[in-house]
Amino acid sequence: MADMLSSMFNRYTPITSFCPSLSGIEKHVIKWLCETVGYSNTTDSGGILVSGGSTANFMSVLCSRHIKLKEPENYHKGLVYCSDQTHHSFLRGCYLGGIPKKNIRLLSTSIQSNFDIDFIELERQIAKDIESNAGMPFLLVCNVGTTNTGKIERVEEYIRIAKKYDLWLHADGCYGCCFTLLNDYKLKYFQHMGEFDSIAVDPHKGFFIGYGLGAFLIKKWKDEWTTFSFRTDDIAYYPSSSEHTDNLLSDKLLSDMFDMGIENSKDYKALKLWLPLQIVGVKTFQNYLEEKLSLSDYLLEKLKKIEHLEVISNSLTITNFRYFNSKGSSMEELNKINKELLLNFNSNGKVVISQTYLRDNGCETLMYVCRICILCVRTHQEQIDELIKNIRASVEFITKKYFL
Repeated sequence: MADMLSSMFNRYTPITSFCPSLSGIEKHVIKWLCETVGYSNTTDSGGILVSGGSTANFMSVLCSRHIKLKEPENYHKGLVYCSDQTHHSFLRGCYLGGIPKKNIRLLSTSIQSNFDIDFIELERQIAKDIESNAGMPFLLVCNVGTTNTGKIERVEEYIRIAKKYDLWLHADGCYGCCFTLLNDYKLKYFQHMGEFDSIAVDPHKGFFIGYGLGAFLIKKWKDEWTTFSFRTDDIAYYPSSSEHTDNLLSDKLLSDMFDMGIENSKDYKALKLWLPLQIVGVKTFQNYLEEKLSLSDYLLEKLKKIEHLEVISNSLTITNFRYFNSKGSSMEELNKINKELLLNFNSNGKVVISQTYLRDNGCETLMYVCRICILCVRTHQEQIDELIKNIRASVEFITKKYFL
């Protein structure tokens, strides 16, 4: 419905004065998202709605390099620090933003470390880069709910290190930040989100909104404005809601989305989230999230009871598992078996799950695991029971084929 209404009106909203009502709704949505994730000062915080998490993460690279590296001739010197669980879209964004691949410091994680990086090693790497003049450390990334495992990295440690070395601190919260809607989870995991310089959120994940809606949120909206605004006396045509830059910078309501991102012409996205919030209310979103968390707990207990099945990780609504036997199979052999397990499972056409690779410190070869993420608005008890039944059938198929 929201897409249909937006397309029907086809209004140009990046300039506030051209369409103040719809522009105002977008700013209201951004303000609500800022409050939800933990930015308490919504006068200073801000952001923009984008197509998804990839663009939101890319925006963080562009803002951080502008604020921290200052001049374009420094971009190739910029050093980025993140865990090896960081989504590839962020790494691609760094590369497209002028940061050489060799300047991205990926800190390793493993099953044994519960997918936490070694923070002593992180500080050692930063100090080494500074001492050797290897480049300019400027950006630190914390994953608030990784795509692979749902892991919420140790937020307080990232905040401490970012402050110590004056780094821009970005949170990839595309998956995890939706759980800030739940007060218990907000208190447990997200108390310090307001310390991040920028946050990427994907409402099309845990807010159950249709694809094509992401959000880039920023602690200081003026940093975003100075990054993307291109106002200069040399440009003859530059539309604006105000002729006075000083007024724009003193009143966020006068600002144009034209000046807050990489797009000028773009479809109107705010109704996708604003309209459901008006129709069903926040409580409905919370109820659905609680249901998915409950289903994830239920799934975990059932998987633990299936013979030859090893649960590798479980966090929020993501569970990873693999087929395992005690007959001394190598990692390569087990990976092959688990690929066949997944293929057999997905071939039933009723329920589909995905896969990923995780590091086991005891083996050079990465571990192939089956991955379940329960975050669809139409996933309920019936679908989970069907999932469990089909997993049992696929496990029996593998056991009979290879071990009987």
